[in-house]
Amino acid sequence: MNNGWNTARQAQQAAAIHHWKPWEKSTGPKTPEGKQKASCNAYKGGGWASCGKNCGY
Repeated sequence: MNNGWNTARQAQQAAAIHHWKPWEKSTGPKTPEGKQKASCNAYKGGGWASCGKNCGY
């Protein structure tokens, strides 16, 4: 690979990520306000008023 990520480096990075376990810290929003805000993350524009969500746009 010419981008600097050879198989040895990929394996080393994979092992480091498995050691860090970032998925255990990523819990998502807990409050209703946070869940409402996160539900609008994929908003791309157009037609949002008709979907019934108040995304604040």
